[in-house]
Amino acid sequence: MTQRPANPGERRRLEAAYGKRDPAPYSYFNRGQLHLIQQQDREMLAALRRIGASGEQLGRMDVFEVGCGSGHLLRKLVSWGADPQRCAGADIRPDVIERGGRLNPHIRLFHADCRDTGEDAQRYDLVLQNIVFSSVLQPDLREALAREMVRITRPGGVIWWCDLRYRNPRNPDVVGIGKKELLGLFADCRLEFLRPILLVPPLARRLAPISKMACDLLYLLPFLRGHYVATFRKP
Repeated sequence: MTQRPANPGERRRLEAAYGKRDPAPYSYFNRGQLHLIQQQDREMLAALRRIGASGEQLGRMDVFEVGCGSGHLLRKLVSWGADPQRCAGADIRPDVIERGGRLNPHIRLFHADCRDTGEDAQRYDLVLQNIVFSSVLQPDLREALAREMVRITRPGGVIWWCDLRYRNPRNPDVVGIGKKELLGLFADCRLEFLRPILLVPPLARRLAPISKMACDLLYLLPFLRGHYVATFRKP
């Protein structure tokens, strides 16, 4: 596997965007964020069950995460049964990869532009992306990321997606990925599951510390769910 250098302009833009982001709202110790994390965990576990990847089956799968950051999601998969020696991820930001290497000594993480990871074609059973595409502002770059995800997925393998469905007018560094664009990104794959999830984060972070019941009631309204979760099967 040949690791390709990351695009320096895009890396600088992302580093600037993440650098000015206040980390406090995204902490596990923020009760609103914890509510969102637990919702997403339930949805992801359900998705793994649907694709036959629960328990021992997950441990037999080769897994790759696009835009893995410091490996948080991959560590979670390992806690659910994935084999760390069969997990890998890449990110355009070298600092988070360095931190991830310390946190995940048995997971292969590397620095790369995920439009061209350098990984072998058709290598992975499960390829993931978690709130990465919404940070990519140019449609052609999002299309290139999707092509790379499909390229490294084995025939019969699964692509798991979770990302914003709405644009945040207060955050110019992200875009929403609507249903039409999402389906177009993976037009060559078979959609197996798609649904809106996660109470819109600004509302959840404000309301969850006050009333979890109110959050659960509002969650019944699909238009208040701010993300899509989807699984695609490569033919």
